[in-house]
Amino acid sequence: MTRPTLRALALFFPVLLLSACNMPTGYVYHDQLYKAPVQDSSASGAALISQTQAAQIYRAMSDLTTRLTQRAGLAPRPVYVETPAPATQIQTLMDNDLRDTLRRLGYTLTGDPAQGYVIAHRIKPVKIENSPLNAEIALDIFDGRSKKETLLTSETGFYRIDSLDKIIR
Repeated sequence: MTRPTLRALALFFPVLLLSACNMPTGYVYHDQLYKAPVQDSSASGAALISQTQAAQIYRAMSDLTTRLTQRAGLAPRPVYVETPAPATQIQTLMDNDLRDTLRRLGYTLTGDPAQGYVIAHRIKPVKIENSPLNAEIALDIFDGRSKKETLLTSETGFYRIDSLDKIIR
């Protein structure tokens, strides 16, 4: 190659490399705010959970895990949170809140049920005469890989969740 050709390539090559920096990658949305599509709540039959309901569920999960820890102590082994299947919107929120409150209290979480205790959560609507409480929420702790193993202990509480009948289906 001739000297002018090498000189032209030497100038062209860095320009070519730098132009690749502006190539779109991944989830670039061309200078506009990317928003996920609006959820259709009619598909599951349940209404979307409001901020008030989410706060009520968080307080309930925090109360249950605090009471469980005060009564039974911190688990000597890691804890596996069993996610219900299929997970509804309220179960997913409860799962997230449970994990958050367990971490806050000092529990070690694991992704393998064989490595520790299994905690399962459940919620059901209740009617208590002359009371605003309308939800029974429980944490069940098992020694083993799943809920089929030995139940070690449970912590149950009654709470007020606004419009529970609309978000639990």
